[in-house]
Amino acid sequence: MKNIIYFIILLVFSAKTSAQSAFNRSYHDQNEASNSLLVEIFGDLYFTTNLNEAYKVGKCYIYKHNNGGVLKFRSNILGYRIPEIAYKTIDNNLLITGRNSICDVLGPTQVNFIAKIDSTAGFVFFSTYTVSPWDSYKASLQYSDSSYFSFTDSVLFKHSKTGQFISKTNLGLKNISACILLPNNNILLSAKQAIVNSLIEISPTGATVNMTTFPALLKKMTFYNGQKIIGLGTNGILYKTSTSYNYTGNSSSALSVKDYASKNDSLFIIASSPERYMISDTAFNTSYTSTTTTQQITQRSICLNGNKVAILSDSKATTGFVGWGQHTFVSLNEINKFSSNNFSSDVAVISVTADSSYSQCPFPNYCSSYLRAKIKVRNKGNTQINSFKLNCYMYPQIDCGSNFYQEQFSGLALMPGDSITVTTNTFVQKTISSPSNPNVTYCFYSSVPNGETDKNFSDNEICAPFNFPTGVNEIPILNSQPILSPNPFDNVLKITSNDEIKTIEIFNSTGQFLKKYLINDKTAVLTELRMPQGIYILRISTNEKEIIKKVVKN
Repeated sequence: MKNIIYFIILLVFSAKTSAQSAFNRSYHDQNEASNSLLVEIFGDLYFTTNLNEAYKVGKCYIYKHNNGGVLKFRSNILGYRIPEIAYKTIDNNLLITGRNSICDVLGPTQVNFIAKIDSTAGFVFFSTYTVSPWDSYKASLQYSDSSYFSFTDSVLFKHSKTGQFISKTNLGLKNISACILLPNNNILLSAKQAIVNSLIEISPTGATVNMTTFPALLKKMTFYNGQKIIGLGTNGILYKTSTSYNYTGNSSSALSVKDYASKNDSLFIIASSPERYMISDTAFNTSYTSTTTTQQITQRSICLNGNKVAILSDSKATTGFVGWGQHTFVSLNEINKFSSNNFSSDVAVISVTADSSYSQCPFPNYCSSYLRAKIKVRNKGNTQINSFKLNCYMYPQIDCGSNFYQEQFSGLALMPGDSITVTTNTFVQKTISSPSNPNVTYCFYSSVPNGETDKNFSDNEICAPFNFPTGVNEIPILNSQPILSPNPFDNVLKITSNDEIKTIEIFNSTGQFLKKYLINDKTAVLTELRMPQGIYILRISTNEKEIIKKVVKN
């Protein structure tokens, strides 16, 4: 039987020196890291290794290293179970899902598992559930109430807070490849609808809320700039969306991305052909690239850990024994986020105060919160800062989601060590909620000083509560208001605007979301509106603004 040797290697790249080996450990297993994901929890790094299926030998291991590279444990708690996906739970444990046994695919059914593992490599829970044979395990997430959802190619499985199987729903999709929990507590899936690659928004019960075609299947999705999404396609291309999850652009097809991590306005990327580590902005403009490994090494996963980036890789080398196959060497590299040519700009957010804040509630349970804030920032780098971006999001996210605010400040001439206070424009958060709790937390963070990646993310963000007293019960009339006719209406409603209408959303009088239409025209005719009689709220979005209208259904 062949022997496979693991080397866990932590490499630290400083700003002024070349790579230095911080530690070098070897492990005698029969596994590989082809499906492994790096997970950071409280500064510790976790990853799993998988059975070498060509030989059907060995066990699956979980590794934990601290930020200094010290091995905390190497546990075979999973035995022969094959981990497919791992991530950090809301309560900072490790959640692992995958196949219960390598032999399950040979039977009439396949058994998957879901397990929660604590920081000492002990099971918090372990639960199995049956799926159809060959219906591969693809994605999972933790829901806002701490229950869990997992997905095979076409089926949604729901699990309790303790991992027990509750129910399953056939979604009528194919090749479900990734999922993400949306701020409105719906779930966004990347999958095929018939033969068309799509992004599908579903409710927790599995009902389709919205669907849009997309250039590729995604195997990973993360948020950026509020509710926009960056996703990694199964074709190795990075894609991005608008806040309504429509395709807005992609990286070069020649990049061949293996994995990515994002923070503020920066993307940290591992790619192949050749194997390399890169930094870019969310417009996919590369600010740094470096060949980090030899071509015998395959990079598998990347994650952020404080001010460093951790990269998991493996490689294979032929053994000295004919017919015994290959050794597998697994490396865990930790590098400075900005490689050996460290960026020098660092803008820190020092304090946040409200310059003015108020709320307006034009309809029952529909409010808008207006805020203008004063933000004090300091140059903590070693070069003059002439510009930076200020970003803001609401926490917690509101039922219908919150608008992401971003503003560019230029012409600053802020010297190292100096501070300046900037005042934002007035911006508005559209909410479907009552004003009974006017205290809302806003999080402000700075990014891209002088147009480059910030030197230190740890001091970029401050979250603060703001009070929004309720103001007049109306929203000022805007020019070029859309015309709705007839109003009241029966089953057909026409909306005409001087500006191109992008989307129309309908809510009932209690603020419950009902339906969303993609328009992309100056005129929209909504038909088959077979809703109960009553008052409804329309949110009409153009390129320039969002407009709220009240309509009556006969």
